[in-house]
Amino acid sequence: MRKLLSTAISCLLLSVSHAQYVTNGNATQESCRCYTLTTTNADQHGTAWNINRIDLQQNFNFYFQVFLGCADGNGADGMAFVLQNAGLNAISTATGGGMAIEGIAPLAAVTLDTYQNTSPDNDPAYDHIAIQINGNLDHNSANCLTPLTPISATSDNVEDCQNHILRVSWDAASKIMSVYFDGQLRLTKNYDFVANVFGGTSQVYWGFSGATGGLSNLQKFCTALTPNFYFPPTQKKCVNEPIQFLDSTVSFGGVVKYYWNFGDGSPVDSVHVNPVHTYANPGQYNVIFRVRGLDGCEESITRIVNIGAKPIADFSHTENCATLSVQFNDLSTVTSGSVNTWYWNFDNAGLSSTLQSPSTSYTTAGTKNIVFVVKSAAGCISDTLRRTITIGAVTQPVFAALSPVCTNTAAFTLTGGSPASSAGVGTGVYSGPGVNNATGVFTPSAAGPGTHVITYTYTTQSGCTGSATQNIQVTASQNSAIDPVDALCANHAIVNLVGTPAGGVFTGNGVTASGAFDPSLSGAGTQAITYSFPGDPCISNVTTQVVVHPLPANVSAGPGINIVRGGGASLQGSGNGISYLWTPPAGLSDPSSLVPFANPQQTTVYTLTVQNSFGCSLSDSMTLTVTEPCLDPMKIFTPNNDGLYEKWIVFSGACISRVEASVYNRYGSLVYHAGNYQNDWDGTYNGKKLPDATYYYVLNVMDNNGIRYTKKGSVTIMR
Repeated sequence: MRKLLSTAISCLLLSVSHAQYVTNGNATQESCRCYTLTTTNADQHGTAWNINRIDLQQNFNFYFQVFLGCADGNGADGMAFVLQNAGLNAISTATGGGMAIEGIAPLAAVTLDTYQNTSPDNDPAYDHIAIQINGNLDHNSANCLTPLTPISATSDNVEDCQNHILRVSWDAASKIMSVYFDGQLRLTKNYDFVANVFGGTSQVYWGFSGATGGLSNLQKFCTALTPNFYFPPTQKKCVNEPIQFLDSTVSFGGVVKYYWNFGDGSPVDSVHVNPVHTYANPGQYNVIFRVRGLDGCEESITRIVNIGAKPIADFSHTENCATLSVQFNDLSTVTSGSVNTWYWNFDNAGLSSTLQSPSTSYTTAGTKNIVFVVKSAAGCISDTLRRTITIGAVTQPVFAALSPVCTNTAAFTLTGGSPASSAGVGTGVYSGPGVNNATGVFTPSAAGPGTHVITYTYTTQSGCTGSATQNIQVTASQNSAIDPVDALCANHAIVNLVGTPAGGVFTGNGVTASGAFDPSLSGAGTQAITYSFPGDPCISNVTTQVVVHPLPANVSAGPGINIVRGGGASLQGSGNGISYLWTPPAGLSDPSSLVPFANPQQTTVYTLTVQNSFGCSLSDSMTLTVTEPCLDPMKIFTPNNDGLYEKWIVFSGACISRVEASVYNRYGSLVYHAGNYQNDWDGTYNGKKLPDATYYYVLNVMDNNGIRYTKKGSVTIMR
């Protein structure tokens, strides 16, 4: 797909120069086609708006490369493809989940949200995509037009240090917006944006926005321009033949100029989109294809094109007699490339072949007219070679098939003879490894292991010789063995069984389909394992035993425990064994006790390992969570300018890393929000004093140990 915009959009962009976008905030232009919205720094916000508006009364189909950063769990916050009428300098002061567009209206955005801002945006835990309008990023709001949807159809994480393809298409007639991510449809919405968002105005600005908060990611986008070309499916690439080059460039807004350098010293073709070129000499040519997009940006691709030479057909053959195989051997040559297609006509009742070196048998003797044509890998065809050969009269001898044997198999007489029509008028001889030519007896031990070709040659009274061959497989007789396996515990890792010689089959309780031993499948006890070679009588079978010890019973580290820093609690371990060990030992009164007292200074995952008398061990883990006591929100404060309790104090000390604060009135309306609260709320909303009343808060807290939790309650303003 080369042209990605409608005719109307293409015409609109014809005047665009390299300065295609106006950047605001932290956004910067990195190259002709690429823009960075945020770097890996906290509290950044940036927008990039195309200087030309688009008309929503016309279709569009935009393709972009988007890069959403390299940090997953500690990265934020996301970016958006935006339609807006606030102007080329539009940017919100909102960082983090606000994506630099919060509060801007009129506006419609496809948001790629990579961080969970539970309040006020009601984000899910996974990276998600939505269509949202008028600068409201709350997914529970009527301004969110689509249900919560993962950004990618194939991966939970799109902050993967990779470029992804974002496609946004608009069908003006049906008023349907469709959004694709990496080629997969993610969102579809039928909505009249012109009437319901932009107040009847169809000409809108468009571009991208992005922001970071307390966490960050490198976030950027590029317009698409990827040159490429291909050849028609039936195109031959041969010397002195016209070759069609077909453009398959992928471009954001169409291509305004094409440059074809065919690599053979001919002038650059800057006129044709799909040129036709003829090469005078065979060989490899570096074809350079350069394109220029509507924004003035250029990209190129270099590909090797192999031009084939005309091959010369030639062959040799074995002179033979009728009914016996005549072998034809290809001797064709080509100065460049290789021959990969052959056509033979044997002048033998219409028989033909496409093999490189075929064979055929003639039922009649005499002169045969052979026709031979070859074609190179480049599709170049040779001149037709016509040659005559002579076939003598002979009758094919009889030779029975030979079965596989072992080296200890007794000697036996080969079965064969002269054709019935020639009985008594010719002679036959056996030859090959282990064969007594005089008696026709084959001795396997004399031939030795391997595949041996046994030939029976018959010569008629007239001197025309025919022969037949059979392969006989001789396998060395041998004993099999299994490498010993030490005693195992029932939870031991899978053990790869090793047998000699290789190629046998392991069977027995606990043996997997891949030939390994899994103690978890067999269970405790003594297990018999057999190594065998079904269908191979030359190798003996062998059996060994594997001992599997039981695991300690009833092992449990107990339930999770929560304590406040400075406090403690007893761990509730259990299990049947002879020794016990808690790890890590930090904060424990006795790591070897089942129920030690624990008073760690930070949240700790404790693992209990129980060992029995067989030396087998089993482990279980629990989490002891340590919370900080220094989060103590004031229940009442008096912002009356008397110097006392003027601000709402939520925490003290340095144990809190970050607090996201949201305050609501009794009707559930948000009256205050801070992504990183600093004990500085003075009871105002949008610069106006709130009335004395009781309000309700939600605090999303992250302590210095990285532990996140939520605290809810009420606070009263009393002036």
